[in-house]
Amino acid sequence: MFIALLCIMFDIKDYPADYLNRLRTFVVNLGLRKTIYGILIPVSGAGLCCFLLYAAVHDFSETKIFLNSIPLVLLFVVAIALRRRRSILYYLVVVDGLMMIKAICGILAIGWFS
Repeated sequence: MFIALLCIMFDIKDYPADYLNRLRTFVVNLGLRKTIYGILIPVSGAGLCCFLLYAAVHDFSETKIFLNSIPLVLLFVVAIALRRRRSILYYLVVVDGLMMIKAICGILAIGWFS
């Protein structure tokens, strides 16, 4: 789910070219606003809620819950920030950075706080 949302975020950068080439992506089919408010924000919120429920059922420590929640909260924040057109560097740094943050937080949570 996390990577799929990152892919949709990254596809936002290609929206004008995809529209001209008639590619059928979420962003082209739904439009930018509906993609952000109809897919990215609700699914990232649902992902956070599902993780918190899973963590409660499996008795995760508070530190483990906090570390694994960071990428999901950042995903939500970045989805809101995508309302404005951004440079290619923004997409490369922020969207790929979210993937790296997810990996680092997961490694820390599993490695040191199991």
